[in-house]
Amino acid sequence: MPPLQLSIRSTIDDLSAALTERVLTRSEIARILADGTEVLFPESHISIFLQDPATGESVDSIHIGSVWEINERDREWLLRRTKDLLIRSDSESKMAVYIPDRAKFLHSDKQKLKDDAARFEVTCNEILYQVLVSEDELILGITAVRKWVSGSPLSEVPLFPARQTLFSEFSKSVAAALDNLYIHQKIESLLVDKRELKLRIQKDEEDLKRRILELTVLYDTSNSLGYSLDYYQIVRLVIDSLAKVLNFDVCAIFLLDFVMGGEIITRINKPLEHQFVNSVQSNIISAIVPFIRRPVDPLSVKLTTELAYRPTKNQEPSKEVMKSFANVPLIFKEEVIGMLNVCSTSRNAFPRNEMTFLHTMANQLASHLGRLKMVKKLEKSKMDSVIRSMTEAVIMVDETDRVEFINPAAAALFLISEESLPSGDDLMHHFQELGVE
Repeated sequence: MPPLQLSIRSTIDDLSAALTERVLTRSEIARILADGTEVLFPESHISIFLQDPATGESVDSIHIGSVWEINERDREWLLRRTKDLLIRSDSESKMAVYIPDRAKFLHSDKQKLKDDAARFEVTCNEILYQVLVSEDELILGITAVRKWVSGSPLSEVPLFPARQTLFSEFSKSVAAALDNLYIHQKIESLLVDKRELKLRIQKDEEDLKRRILELTVLYDTSNSLGYSLDYYQIVRLVIDSLAKVLNFDVCAIFLLDFVMGGEIITRINKPLEHQFVNSVQSNIISAIVPFIRRPVDPLSVKLTTELAYRPTKNQEPSKEVMKSFANVPLIFKEEVIGMLNVCSTSRNAFPRNEMTFLHTMANQLASHLGRLKMVKKLEKSKMDSVIRSMTEAVIMVDETDRVEFINPAAAALFLISEESLPSGDDLMHHFQELGVE
């Protein structure tokens, strides 16, 4: 064998070995294929078109010399020929296809020939095709070699038939490298799918556990609320239930009409600065005003605060700021009777699925508080009727000494109007004047 051929084979062997050293990228494989083709056919123009073996779509291309796009008609003929040979298990299916004169070739597109002749100043119409076929007989790409403007055709390159054979052998190594790449990509894709499936199953399990927890909490809360006739006990039950599902730092519930001026019941789960708690209470007052369409005097609102942690000596409150909060109005029979607020020092503390639970609990709270108001109103009405009919003088006051009711006997005895109830101080002053304080 001539020394030149030994030198060429040695270079091709080195390039083939480089294809097996590791899993290469598609562009790296195309570059090695271009280098090998240039060694075999010097001074030629080379165009490599790689395609997706699954879809047949072009995915990458590389050109040495002038850029040339393969005609769709030529491409279809070449792929159809290769597939027919593969079906017949013909060894020529993986061999290079040399066309000495495209002008005399029946399958050539004549318009493409004219375009190429005008663009490249073609002196010879020959072309060499090599189809890249995997071991599984998948078509991975096409290499096109031409020497249109060099003045001498490919067939005059020394030992051209031997170079063709070596080109086909080298292309098999390239196809094997591409096949190996696609297999690794498929394995990686399967591993990614496996990880995603595992994460999805894990998330579904977490969602299921959370949903079971929410339903259990709702069921237990509904049963407990049914036996309570004290509004503060109802509020505590709801806050306890929310704490089992939601990760809040502060929960505040503003109730109207249960206490004169309103009341905010606040649960604090960790040491926070007073400024933080004050901002929560101010926030809930501001949030409820648009719903009730009347002003709320913050100074007249009763503040009831409960700590869900045990304070220790020299404990420094957290200087964190509010980063997440949610306000939900408490609505009973189309009337706003209060507002529920949860807040946290963490970002995105209340995801969408938890907000559904929060609204459900707010509806439970509003329903029980609304019915409690109706029961107390009915009981008060009954009591007022009984007291009104009594012959003894009766004056009723609440825990803040505010006069709530005066029956006719007391009004006549103490010369007090039933319609305009006096304040506790005015009533005491009146008693002093009569000497019955």
